[in-house]
Amino acid sequence: MQNQTVQTQTINGHPVTLLVTGSDGSPLEPTLSARELWTVQAALRMLEASPAFQEVWSDAQLTRVEVQRGLSEREQGRCYLRLEGAQGATEFWVNLSRKPSLDLHSGLIGVVVKPETPPVQNPAEQNPVAALTPREKSSE
Repeated sequence: MQNQTVQTQTINGHPVTLLVTGSDGSPLEPTLSARELWTVQAALRMLEASPAFQEVWSDAQLTRVEVQRGLSEREQGRCYLRLEGAQGATEFWVNLSRKPSLDLHSGLIGVVVKPETPPVQNPAEQNPVAALTPREKSSE
């Protein structure tokens, strides 16, 4: 494993361990962009709104986020979330998708781009080949 730069960032009022890697797996500045933060928060809102998740994980707190900027925002595995609670830990892979999806069994969350989604500010944030923007979403 390469030497990785890990940092703590506050998300929703809680300290979260953060790791950001580039397309070659090398560590990048460990700070989420506004768009990445929005995606993480949207996934957390989906979990909070899920009765099945809340039944088991009502006390779970986000403790770790990993972003692989070498993957398209639409690819599974783009963003990893680890939540911990009294029951232990649970993990999810988050990506942008055309339709919202939450698969608690597989640990997959698909977040839909909305008009308020921050735009991509830095090409290193995403693989531009398969990027999904609000304009593209509305034309599908």
